[in-house]
This record gives sequence, structure tokens and C-alpha cells, in this order.
Amino acid sequence: MKFLYNFMLFSILVLAQVVGTNTAISRELPASRPQSTAIEIAPANFDNLKVNLDRPLAGTEFRILDSLQNAYSYFTNSQQPFVYYPPQNLLVTIKRGAFDRNQTDNTLDDLYILTSSDWGHNWSAPVKVFDASEFPGDMARYPSVYAFEYSGEMAYVYTAPITNGSGWAGFVNGLLYEGSPIPTLQTSFDIDGTTYGWGGTDSKIVGGEIDGDPFGLAVGSLMPPGGLPLTITSSIGQRFSTDFINWVPTIPSAWAANKFIEPTPSGTYTDSLRTSLTLSLKKELTDNTLYYAAYGMFSAANKQDKWLPGVSVSDDNGTTWSDFEIFPWQIINDYAVSLSINPDAVYIDRGAGDFVQFPNGDYSYIVTLNEDTTLTGTLYPLALHRIVELYKEGSQFGIRPIADNTGYVLAYVGDTGNNQMGNELMASRTIDGTKLLAKWVDFVDAVTPEGDTVSNYSTDIFVAVRDKQKNEWSRTKNITESEIYDRITWVGDLLPNTLKDIPILKLESIPNPADTPDDARLRQRTLETERQYVKIGNFDADDLLVVGVEEQELDYSIGDIYPNPATDNVFVNLNLPENGKIIVNLIDLYGRTVNNLFNGFVNGGFSALNLNLGNQASGVYFLQINYNGQVTTKTINIVK
Repeated sequence: MKFLYNFMLFSILVLAQVVGTNTAISRELPASRPQSTAIEIAPANFDNLKVNLDRPLAGTEFRILDSLQNAYSYFTNSQQPFVYYPPQNLLVTIKRGAFDRNQTDNTLDDLYILTSSDWGHNWSAPVKVFDASEFPGDMARYPSVYAFEYSGEMAYVYTAPITNGSGWAGFVNGLLYEGSPIPTLQTSFDIDGTTYGWGGTDSKIVGGEIDGDPFGLAVGSLMPPGGLPLTITSSIGQRFSTDFINWVPTIPSAWAANKFIEPTPSGTYTDSLRTSLTLSLKKELTDNTLYYAAYGMFSAANKQDKWLPGVSVSDDNGTTWSDFEIFPWQIINDYAVSLSINPDAVYIDRGAGDFVQFPNGDYSYIVTLNEDTTLTGTLYPLALHRIVELYKEGSQFGIRPIADNTGYVLAYVGDTGNNQMGNELMASRTIDGTKLLAKWVDFVDAVTPEGDTVSNYSTDIFVAVRDKQKNEWSRTKNITESEIYDRITWVGDLLPNTLKDIPILKLESIPNPADTPDDARLRQRTLETERQYVKIGNFDADDLLVVGVEEQELDYSIGDIYPNPATDNVFVNLNLPENGKIIVNLIDLYGRTVNNLFNGFVNGGFSALNLNLGNQASGVYFLQINYNGQVTTKTINIVK
């Protein structure tokens, strides 16, 4: 097999290969991700104030796993540093280094992989997979990892953006197999005569086996030097390798810049001048299906002035990709109307969010809906800040509320200490795909010994769960409940089927015993100049399945159908008080049923059915929609 040959050749002849045709493209630090639209605030602080939280302290116990030189090893939603591989019961994380105890061995620019086979209670010794001393001037940041098996042995693909000290210079891509790492660098490159560089710090990656060889596939935003022309600044690319020396960059046609609205011109062309952003990259263990989820101002969307999530699917390990299936804006529009909020003022916080796929092809986005208070005049604390699930199940799209949050995120201290993770919203599913978990960080109040409330005193980690057979989310659970600032927290992409002993990572600045209480709190908000502990804890969430949240009262209605005129597919908006059976028939002008478009059960709440019109001839028809015996008729014009 060519991989084994190249692996031996690599170990003998080279320490690094640089793939690319031009010099590195300068990048501005820090990561060029849009920041959360939530407001950053400093927590309430009082000199030497000892508070009693308004609940018993029954939070998760965290243990020190390792240390970091600073917090930026795990500090962006666009990476993937904490994953689980079920066949070998293996939890995996990748991180940057630090100083040794004598502070003589500086490893802060290197990368290490650690593994655990007992849900994070015990860990292997770190394995160095990128040694910056072998790549002079190149320093790794924001790493991602993915685990799989090859020829009976565990293999790990990894990637991370690199900086040369003044800007982003490209990516390190690599494979760890049989204890030996293969790191290579990719800077700029040519595709169809245009020179590109990776336009940000997205480091999502997956791997597996194809034609007898292991492969790695990573995705990211592309930018030409200088950010010109604008017509190609929103392209999304992938880099693929089977020998792990040559990583081939391509732009799938489904991800080209013309699939997104052209950015509005400005005087300064930067990486942030985009209308597409990576949300997630996932792979099913049992087949070759890959899912790439993105936020975008999609040119094919029926609402082109809003950022929406969409997913592109590959069933051949990334050789070809489908067009993006875009979440229908009308569902969010109707949901906003039900809350008496101007829909034009409601938007998805694209600085946060996550994506989960299920073995049967269903998928969900976990996002935050916010209200633009400059349009509504609502006071910010009273405005809409709601975590929701946007889902597709079969042919039905819908929205489920999860929890409200404060809309505030923790403000950090330092020149580059801006909060790149927002409310740290992440989603995971159980291994068997029967349950879904959402995790986020939010501010909590405290109560003084005198009984006074201290607003936004600290931050805690919250979770909620949903049984996939149920239509509503559980109550929320605070899993930390402490005065410590919880920040930079990670759950893995897969969870125990029992929802017990769930591992979660977080970072804390290493304390200084000489600190005053106020200094100690300030240290926990200082990231780039403070050494950090990587800490791990385990919590249970099975108790959340016992009682669900109170579902919002909804009137029965069948909303708009769109597009109308329609060609191949039509959406039917639904607003249903409960789950029920729906039958949708296509009726001609003579009252004859010419096609049954849907016959099945649907979820209550706000949703939309995506109906395939097939080869129906052009003409005017009626959609007859029967919900639990109640019939509604809509006129539709089919144009071929």
C-alpha cells in the first residue's frame, strides 16, 4: 500500500514538506472569526466580598489533567480539540505545550495528543505530534484532532493554523500512527490559476480509510492575497491526503463563492469580509457519509439578507458534495411573530453554535436567536436571547426552544483577550443516536450574607437534553455551581448512551497563593499571559429526562407555502399544538387527487414540510393538508 511506503520514506528522508507555490499570506491575529454578538461584560466584583450562592454547591468536581502556556489552545468554536472514538472507548484531546516545572523547556508552540479509555478519569502520557523547533518560525495554534482505526491500530489525524509571529501563515496537517507523527505544512497554493491561502483559523478535520489507505480531510475558508476580488472571497475549500505528505486543496463546486451573496465592498479587505463560515464537519462511523455545516448568506435562500445554517453532504469521503440544504428562514420568521417580535430584528448568533447528525440522516443545529435591540428599542436584558434547536427530521424542518440565557458573555483581560467563544454553545449526541445534549456557559447571580442579590457575579456551565423520540427539551441543569469563572469549556462529540459520567474539559488560570481575592478573580479572566490548567470533570444528565419543559401553547394553523410558483419542491409551514398525523394531497382543478405528497406523523411546534412535487405537469393545483382530521387547502402554481 502506498501509505506504508510513503510513511517509511518520510521517516528516512524528511522532517517536513511545504506544500504550496507561493510565500505565506499574512494574517492578522487573533483568529478571524466573527465574534459573538452577545455583549461582553466584566462580572460584578466587590472587595473581599464572600457570597453565598443562592443554591447548594453541588457542582462537578474537576481534576487537573495538564497545563498550558496560555488559554488559546482551546479558544475558538472553529476548532475540534476533544473527540470520542466508540469502538475502542477512546477519548482524545489535542493541545499545545507549556513550560516544564523548571521553566527551561519551552513547548508552547508544540502540539500533543492525549487519550483516555475510561471517559477521562485516567489519561495517557502526552505524545508530541508537532515540534516547532523542526519548523523554524512556525508556531501551532488552535489545534483539532480526529480518531479512527487503520489496519487494527489507532490513527489520529490533526491540523492547526500556524503563525509566524506576525500573522497566519498556513496550516500544519498530520497523522499520528503507530507512535510516529507525520507533520507537514501547507501555506499558499494555486487552484485553477488563482493563488489562495486559508482565510482563517478553522481547523475541523475527519479521517478514515479509503481504498486500503488512511485519509485525512480538513475544511476551511479560502482567501486570495489581499482579499481581492470580492467575488471569490467566500469560497470554502478542503485539503485531502492519503499519504500525509501531500495535502491536495480543492474547492468543491457546491462550496464555491457564487453559492453565497457577494460581500458588500469596503475600503479594507480582510478575512472577515465573507458571507460563509464553517460551523462543523462530521463523519458517520458506519459508512462514508460526511456532513459539512456552514453559516452563510446563501444565494439560494429565500431570505438572502440573513445568515442561515446549511449542510452539504458527501457519501464518498469528500470526493463529491451535495448542494447546501438551507434551513428555511420562514420557520424562524413565524417563531418570532409568535413571540410578538419583529422578525427583521431576529438573527442567529453566528459567533456560536453547533451541529449534530444522526445515523438515519436527521440532523440538528443548536444556535442562539438574538434580538436586535437597535430595531426594537427593547432593553437588552429583556430582549430575546434564546438557545434553540433547528432540526430536520425526514422531510420536516422545525424549531424547538431549549433555554433562555442572559445574552452576556465573560469579558477577558488583555490586549487580545476578546471572547472568541461567546456563550460556548456546543451540542453532542449519545453514541446510539437516541439522545441529544446542549451545553453552554452563562452568568449567574449570587446572594450576599445580608440577602442582597449580586447580578452577574460568576459564570457556570449549563446543560439540557432531549430524547430523540420526544418533541421537547428538558429543564436546564447547572453542573458547576461555584464562584469560579467557568470558561473555555468543551464536551466531546459523542456521549455515553446512559448520559452518565459525561466528561467535560475546561481551563483555569493557575493560581498564585499570594493573590488577594480580587487579584485571584482577575487572574481567572487573564488568558494570554497566564499559565492555564486543563481540568476535566464528569457529570450525569440522565436525571434531566424525567421532567420536560412546559411547551408553549400554539394555535393550529397551516402557514404559507413557498416557493409559489414552485418547480420541484415546495415548503409548507406548520404551527401545531402537538404531534399528529398529516396527509398532504395534490388536487387538480377538477377535484381529483393526482398525487399523495406526504402521509406520516409530524412534530408539534413551528416547522415546515419539504414536499417533492416529482414530475407533476405545469398548472394550478390545490394542496389539501389534513392534520388530525382538520383540513386546510392552499393554492399552488407548478411551473416546469
